[in-house]
Amino acid sequence: MVQLSAYAERVIDRLNLIGMWLSLIICARNFFVCLNQYRRSRGKIHLVNIAQVTVFFIHRLLYGIIPMFEISTCAFFPLLVSLWHIDYLLIYIVMFMRVLILEHNRHSTWIKIVGALLISLRFSDWPYELAFHSVQQDIAQQSPMNGETCWAQWGNGVIILNFVGDALANLFLSGMFIRRLLIHINSNDVPVTKQNIIIERIARKSLVCLASTFVVNIIMNIFKITSFLGDRSDAFTVYFEIIESTLLVEALRNDFTTAKDSQFCDNCGKVTILTNDE
Repeated sequence: MVQLSAYAERVIDRLNLIGMWLSLIICARNFFVCLNQYRRSRGKIHLVNIAQVTVFFIHRLLYGIIPMFEISTCAFFPLLVSLWHIDYLLIYIVMFMRVLILEHNRHSTWIKIVGALLISLRFSDWPYELAFHSVQQDIAQQSPMNGETCWAQWGNGVIILNFVGDALANLFLSGMFIRRLLIHINSNDVPVTKQNIIIERIARKSLVCLASTFVVNIIMNIFKITSFLGDRSDAFTVYFEIIESTLLVEALRNDFTTAKDSQFCDNCGKVTILTNDE
């Protein structure tokens, strides 16, 4: 654990505050991207994505007003904890929905069961964290000074469960999506246009976004486990959240438009020509 000087603490406080308000700007941008995608496809997955961006916005707005209005109590911190878990729950639901949209074979039942179990494992630490009375009391008794905020604290069991649940859920959902994406593209027998480059670009973008999300999530959890900044180990979580939320929005984003006589798959980018019979 790094021992911070008073000056270093002030610097980290300012960086955290900048991240808070930067997240609000990025959330506004991501909201309109998701809204545009929903208007194009009317897919329910985009509504869930809008929900996760909105919850992220509210969560960081409440966090940001603590130093801005010099609120001197952290008694409402359980609300912030719950919003954080709801945000990540929606992120995993979006990832799960992407797998289910592409999954139409005989393996879909066990994929739903395993996916649901892993997501449940990931969020089993939510009530566990709220029930950790000693930690919650320590947080509630914090008295933020000028420019400071309420700093999260975790019990060992909570952070280990969170780390394991995150890793397993991320690996399964990301891996199954990539597997099904490749099968979906390669097994489609309908004629395609010359947009194969578009298909390849979208598949590669989804792969990069999901892989990057996994790496970012692992790094964030390692920082929490090691408590590398002591009671300010949560200071840079906002930046990791910004990256994860934006990567998910970009993975679902597709601005390609098709001609009137073609159909467009919003999940893989495949374009099919409609015949007169269709």
